[in-house]
Amino acid sequence: MILYPSPISHWSKKEYIRTPVFIIDNNYIVSVGDEEIRIFTEDDVPDFIKSLITMTHAFKPNLYDTYLEGRNIVAIDFEAVKPRYHGQWSIYDNNQDKRLDEIGWQLTSFLYMLVLTLDQFSYVKYGDTRKQDQEQSKASTS
Repeated sequence: MILYPSPISHWSKKEYIRTPVFIIDNNYIVSVGDEEIRIFTEDDVPDFIKSLITMTHAFKPNLYDTYLEGRNIVAIDFEAVKPRYHGQWSIYDNNQDKRLDEIGWQLTSFLYMLVLTLDQFSYVKYGDTRKQDQEQSKASTS
């Protein structure tokens, strides 16, 4: 069983959620709850996720791939990862550039922590509910 880290609220902005996103074999695996994920392909991943990932690439990454080298990526205890320096490290902490606090940051070559608005997170988790609401509205008026 694969255990993905869960999304959590932003530490200072209640309208944002820190959301783990894995890119493996051109699939975007987005954690949307405790042991709950959504998988997107390159063709159907929301544009805002692609944009946030692109923005993280504007900054020099502080990658932890050295720690992960030779390990099975689906069996990693991410909370046990230690920094290159002293102290405890968490995937939920931005250890790169403070300007990334409201964008997201790259943790490894395949893992990003993206900062999504509540609306973006809802869209990723539930899909486009506006379309469903419109279809239900049309059905009830027919």
